[in-house]
Amino acid sequence: MGKKSKKSTQPGNDVISTLHNKWRYYSRKNKNLPKIIAFSAILLVFFILKSSVLHKHKDFSAGYIRDNSNDPEYLMDEEGNVVLDESGNPVVINQSEEETMPEEEGLSEESEVIDEENAVSESTTDEKGFFAKLIDINKIFSIRARLREWWTGDNPGYRLVSPLSVPIPQRKYDFDSDFLAAAPNPRFVFHNKLPKTGSTTMHNIVGLLSRRNNFTYWKIMSGVMKFGDESTLVQALRMRYREPFFLLQHHYWMDFEKYDMVQPTFVNMIREPVTWFQSHYSFMKYGANSRKANSGVENLSEDIEACIKEEDKLCQGNPWTYIEFFCGSDKFCNQIKNGDEESKAKVVDIAKRRVVNQYYVVGILEQFEDTLRMFETMLPDFYSGAMTAWKSDYIQFRRNQTKTIKGAPLADDAMEYLAFNALKYETDFYYFCRFLFNERLRALQIEPSSNVNT
Repeated sequence: MGKKSKKSTQPGNDVISTLHNKWRYYSRKNKNLPKIIAFSAILLVFFILKSSVLHKHKDFSAGYIRDNSNDPEYLMDEEGNVVLDESGNPVVINQSEEETMPEEEGLSEESEVIDEENAVSESTTDEKGFFAKLIDINKIFSIRARLREWWTGDNPGYRLVSPLSVPIPQRKYDFDSDFLAAAPNPRFVFHNKLPKTGSTTMHNIVGLLSRRNNFTYWKIMSGVMKFGDESTLVQALRMRYREPFFLLQHHYWMDFEKYDMVQPTFVNMIREPVTWFQSHYSFMKYGANSRKANSGVENLSEDIEACIKEEDKLCQGNPWTYIEFFCGSDKFCNQIKNGDEESKAKVVDIAKRRVVNQYYVVGILEQFEDTLRMFETMLPDFYSGAMTAWKSDYIQFRRNQTKTIKGAPLADDAMEYLAFNALKYETDFYYFCRFLFNERLRALQIEPSSNVNT
């Protein structure tokens, strides 16, 4: 008598074997079964895509820039502020015809014919554009990115949904962020400020708010410690920390939990790289309104355009720290300065991950009033009254005192060279942060400010 075959002790094998036998039986009985299943799968994918396209959603096709072509134009004073009427409402200087012209009682036959023709053409266009909407290139790239995340097990918290052929300012992203989430640490906020990005104005505003909202405010002056000096900062905080606590300092992002401290709520603000670079250069050469120019200006070219033409090292790359403030104090983050292209791209990716996953909010200097409103909404215990403080005479006086003296406006070719050559990584990072900022602005239902003269 032969030996009995040893049965598998794994319960899953019996299920798999049963399913396999069933598949063989039905596929032999009906030879078209595999084709039917494949066709059903295609139909299922088709209807999923169709439902996602036809699902009612907001149109974010304008990217990070709000479409304000139909917005009213407000009367501005010499200082760039909106003029208000006796009722406190903005004075509008260009109302659209639809608002100013009364409705006509009836339409002529000619206009009715034109409307009918327009309706037919629109319906035809809709039919032709159905498959274009169905096969949305952004959705395809989003699905591909998610499959890559599933395959590698690496989820950065964001994904590029536009082809790389799309210009950097127009690229779109998907985020896994909860824009309505509460602050991770409501008792400790750390604004690790980026130089030449409105930090002096923010210092003056937060100084006023600390007395209004009753929190401890500490600004560590520049030069006291290096941007990446973590141990000195931790020692200083252990002596000065009193909740609720707000820290403002030029410092790289850091992990406080390494030092047995609770991680603060990180916030920051970023600035368009070309104007940021120009501000740095002008500050070195001319100084601020209330200060003298820095030493060593005799070594600087006459202006940035001359610096580019002379191929000065100062204008061949970014000599100042920008992305490092978001990447952190790890040595690898220094690769953004002297690493190869692959290493620099990795540093930018680390910084983007930090902004999405470890920063509560990153504001935009070019949208300063929007940033203040967002900070007020997300961190009211600290920023409540920020807009009132910003518009006060004291803050405006202090702001004019510390403005960097501007040089001559840059030519278009010089701006393009800096943005997409010397500062290409900073440009990529900036527009990523700005797209995220405006996605958050929409989620919080904050109406963008019409005053961009900030």
